[in-house]
Amino acid sequence: MAETGFNPRAFLMRPTKPLIFLVASAAILGLTVSWLAIQYPGFIFYPAPAPINCPLEFDNDTTAVPPTHVGMDYNETLPLRLITYNIRYASKHPVANEKPWEIRCPKLVTQLKFITEGHDSPFICLQEALDSQVHDVQRGLGAGWGHIGRGREKGETDGEFSPSSTARAPGA
Repeated sequence: MAETGFNPRAFLMRPTKPLIFLVASAAILGLTVSWLAIQYPGFIFYPAPAPINCPLEFDNDTTAVPPTHVGMDYNETLPLRLITYNIRYASKHPVANEKPWEIRCPKLVTQLKFITEGHDSPFICLQEALDSQVHDVQRGLGAGWGHIGRGREKGETDGEFSPSSTARAPGA
């Protein structure tokens, strides 16, 4: 008659060759590192860097120079509007439910114009933007805007950008 109950002896973990090899390798590595640490104390822990001969001497006495007041009221707010967007690069093969860049771009530009309207210092940061997308957004925002940034690949226009755009000052 066959038993159908749980037999604990059948499920005992038996050491396999890979497990034995792993445990033995770890033990040998541990012993080797311990031996090296004893024989060569600097092997594991790097010594502190040597002091640099600097011709300048710094005086850490903060009372020597009184703090200078530049006439700025620190309670005033800085007129800065900071916007950041991950616009997702313009893929030739969009994933499911993703709108193509030709549809997303006009909506993005309209939203950026709305958010920055009437602010003295708007600052826009984009992530995952390709060179063509940066120029599309730049064209949409108008001539009063400029940007800095480059692609993260080898060339300045290769790969994804993380450009920063700001409105140019009048007359700039």
